[in-house]
Amino acid sequence: MKKFSVPVKDPFEDFIQTDNLWLTINDDKKGFSIYKKNNKSELLLCLTKTPGPFFADQEENAPNLGKLYAELGKKQPPEALLYVNPGFRKVVCAPAYGICFVLVRRHEKAVFVINGPTGQELFDEDDVLIIFDSPVEEGLAAGLKDLVLTSNKFSYVLMNEIKSLTQNAVMPLLLIDYTPHQSYKFPVKSSLKTVTLAVGMIKNKLIQYNTEKIWQIETVLHEALVNAITYGNCLDPEKQVIMNYELGIKGLRVCISDSGNGFDLDNISVPVGIEALEKISGRGIYIMKKFSDALFYNRAGTELVLFFSFN
Repeated sequence: MKKFSVPVKDPFEDFIQTDNLWLTINDDKKGFSIYKKNNKSELLLCLTKTPGPFFADQEENAPNLGKLYAELGKKQPPEALLYVNPGFRKVVCAPAYGICFVLVRRHEKAVFVINGPTGQELFDEDDVLIIFDSPVEEGLAAGLKDLVLTSNKFSYVLMNEIKSLTQNAVMPLLLIDYTPHQSYKFPVKSSLKTVTLAVGMIKNKLIQYNTEKIWQIETVLHEALVNAITYGNCLDPEKQVIMNYELGIKGLRVCISDSGNGFDLDNISVPVGIEALEKISGRGIYIMKKFSDALFYNRAGTELVLFFSFN
């Protein structure tokens, strides 16, 4: 058996239900907490170094986020507030204490650096908004523009490319890619009979994007669901696997969570050599990692995220 590792991250930290907005939060937030509230058409983010929830507990689709933004702005301000309504192509942001917003507009091949509150209608399809922990100089802003314009990577990989470019001069806290896509959520019963049906539901939506990765995606999702149902939920019919996924022209992000006790992420191994020929199991995570563009688990091993880029 040969050991190998997988990245660890909170899978649902990045996931939102707001259509056409693809959120990625940096693993290293340098002491910042990022709170979010969203529905299908709006997203509200709060960046703060002060512990405690900034949003009252409300039903997901209940709040008027624009009103909530205004109310939060009247209180002791956090380091930054961001309200995005892609339907109206509107971004309202209020950075403070050195927080910097950098907007790259792909269609115009332009970059804007925002160091103060603005209510301009800035966001448009294919734009990328990056939030940094400190001011961004003109030269670095130009480099960020070139990187975004030339990169075909989805947001999780793009975040890593941005970190490499900045070399810790400034720290990207999060980025939002405004790209056409929809978000979905559905439960899966803990029965192996449901696996083909669940994978087929996603495959039927994949066909319209003409991606050459359909067979890889099918293979990985099948393996992930079998693992979650068999090892996570132990085939318990009272337990469910929850599928959240975002699908659009640039790619697919799938979040899978089970109700099990998890597993030891520090002790993952795969059979090799003669042992690999003799064993028919034990290679599931290895296969998923090999055929996806990115994979990570939460620390408990009960939640999994898979990325597939179509570019």
